Amino acid sequence: MRWGALVLLVAAALAVPAVAGSRAAPTHVRVSFTGKGGGRYLDVTRWLEDAGRECYARKTADETLSVSWQVDWNAVVTDRGGLRVTGPVRRGVQGTVIGSAVRDFCDEPEEGLAEVGADWPGATECTGAMAIQAQPFVRASARTLTLQGPAYGSPPRPCELFVRNDQLSAVVTLTPQAISRLEAGHTVSMAVGTRHPTPGKSYEATRTCSQFPHVYDGIVYLYDCEDTLAWNGTLVLTPSR
Repeated sequence: MRWGALVLLVAAALAVPAVAGSRAAPTHVRVSFTGKGGGRYLDVTRWLEDAGRECYARKTADETLSVSWQVDWNAVVTDRGGLRVTGPVRRGVQGTVIGSAVRDFCDEPEEGLAEVGADWPGATECTGAMAIQAQPFVRASARTLTLQGPAYGSPPRPCELFVRNDQLSAVVTLTPQAISRLEAGHTVSMAVGTRHPTPGKSYEATRTCSQFPHVYDGIVYLYDCEDTLAWNGTLVLTPSR
């Protein structure tokens, strides 16, 4: 074979397209979910006389909650333009509460002495870390990311608040533009939290309890509470290749 013909054959071989089905290396992504917030739990219970509904005993629980978290996962961009999460790489969760409960005789001290006794008035305090029932997680479905913050359990005694863990979550949609930015090596960041509801997630920052008298085992009481929980955070997607 002549030298010129050999050169042409080599050049033709180099120009052959890649083998059908070969793909570019997948885009790996670091998913970072952070949140910080808290709220106030104010609970006032009044015990009432059956006739006239005068208050003879009252307990006021006033508790302040603080929560924060930061968690990272590894993920990869799928062929369908979504994300597939491969596992957590870092987690940090905190939660604390500080509060007090004050008991008094309300409007009828003489009736209170007879009904609940002289040792009823007083105050107790509670301070400490919140129990953590579950760590944050992320669930990816098509182009939707469902992010759940930590699940908090019982507060230190004698605190009474109940953390509405369903509020500590976010649902975001990854647009084609966001995926294109990731594949081009750019970071995608978005705000999440109580001030940023989405079609997949709404929030109730403040919830109030019933304010009408209840009768239980012959005792009339009025239960009134206000539970506020709000948080702000970020979702950051960072290409790692």
